Amino acid sequence: MTATFLINRLPSPALQYQSPYERLFLKQPDYHSLRVFGCFAHASTLQSRRHKFSPRAVKSVFIGYPTGYRGYKLYDLEKKFFISRDVTFVETEFPFSKQSSTSSSVVDNFPDVVIPHVMPDVNPSPLPPPVPDSHSTPSASSSLLPSSNSLLAPQLRRSTRQTKPPQYLADYKCHLTNFGTSLTSTHSNHFSKPYLNFIANVQAIPEPAFYHQAVRYPEWRKAMDEELQAMEATKTWSLVPLPHGKHTIGCRWVYKVKCKADGSVERYKARLVAKGYTQQAGIDYKDTFSPVAKLTTVRVLLSLAAIKGWFLLQMDVNNAFLNGDLFEEVYMDLPLGYKTKDSGLVCRLNKSIYGLKQASRQWFCKFSSALLCNNFKQSKRDYSLFTYGTGAQIVYLLVYVDDIILASSSKDM
Repeated sequence: MTATFLINRLPSPALQYQSPYERLFLKQPDYHSLRVFGCFAHASTLQSRRHKFSPRAVKSVFIGYPTGYRGYKLYDLEKKFFISRDVTFVETEFPFSKQSSTSSSVVDNFPDVVIPHVMPDVNPSPLPPPVPDSHSTPSASSSLLPSSNSLLAPQLRRSTRQTKPPQYLADYKCHLTNFGTSLTSTHSNHFSKPYLNFIANVQAIPEPAFYHQAVRYPEWRKAMDEELQAMEATKTWSLVPLPHGKHTIGCRWVYKVKCKADGSVERYKARLVAKGYTQQAGIDYKDTFSPVAKLTTVRVLLSLAAIKGWFLLQMDVNNAFLNGDLFEEVYMDLPLGYKTKDSGLVCRLNKSIYGLKQASRQWFCKFSSALLCNNFKQSKRDYSLFTYGTGAQIVYLLVYVDDIILASSSKDM
C-alpha cells in the first residue's frame, strides 16, 4: 500500500468531496485495512518456525504499509523491521508517544520489556598475596586495607557432569571425512566398512561448481565430452545463426560424483543444464505440468510385491530428458567447451534438455505415448501407473520422472 493508494481513497473538493476510487468504480472504498500509525500491535509468529514454548506473537509497532505487499510493516522490540499479514492492533496504545533523547527511555515505553544487562567478570585475575617482611611493621595506613583474601574473587565450581551428543543425533553419522578413526570407534561397529567408506567419499571428494574449475582435471573433461557426444548423437540441437528478433537462453555445467555401494567412485557425471529461469512464458514454453507417481501408489505397489512375492526391477533412463521432443522454438547459447568453426552460431534446441521448464512434460509425453503404442494401459487413478497383460500374466510399470519400477508375478513377463 503506497501513498498513491491512500490519495486515491481520500475525498477531494475537485470531485465534490468524492474520492477518485469512488468516482472510478462507483462504490465506496474499503478502509478496514487502514490502521493508526505508531500504535501497538501483536504480529502472529509462523507455526512452522516455533515450538511449544515459543511466543505465539511478537510485540511490535505499526509503522506503515510496504510497497508491493499485502500486509503491514512493523517494528519489533528486537530493533528490526518485518512484514506480516496476521496482526492484531491495539490502536489506543502508542509505545513511542513520549519523546526522549535517550534510547533507554524509548525502550521503557514498551510493555513488559526485558532489558539485557552486562554480567561482570566473575573470574578476574586474582591478585598475588603480599609477601611479608620480617624487618617491617605494619603501618596505620596498611592496617586499613583489606586482607588479600578479600580481594580474591570466588572461584567458579566446574561441573562434573559428563557431556554427550544429543539423542536425536544417534541415528546419524557425523564428521566421517576422518573415517580412519571412525571405523574403529564403538559408535561405528553397527555399520560395515564399505558403507562408512561410501559416506566418507560422498563428503570428501570435491565437486567443482564452475567450468573453469572442472576443466583443469582430465576426469571432468572426459565427462563433459561424453555429455556433448550424447547430445550430438540424439541431435539435441542444430547450429544456426540467431534469427532477428529472437533471444537465447543461457546454459551451465553441473558436476556430480557417482559412488558405488562400497564407496569407490563409479563415474564422474557432467550434465549440461539450460537456465530455464530466463525463459519467457508464451514464447519459450507454454505448458509445464507433468504427472509424477503418487507416494501412496509407490507404497501400495511395493507392499503387493512383498506380500505376493512378485519380481521387482528398478531402472532409470540415461539422459531421459534428451528423448523428449521440443515443440517450441528455443535458442540456447553455445555451452562452454563446445568448439565450432563459426562463433556467431547458436543452438536451436530440437530436444528438451535438463533445466527447461517443459523438459519433464515433454519426456513424459514421449515415454507414455511409446508405452501406449506397445499395448500398455494407463491408469485413470494415477497417470504414472501403466499395466500390460491380464490375470496372472500382468506387468505393473510405475514411472517417477526418469526412475521406473517394474513388478510382475512372472519373471518372463
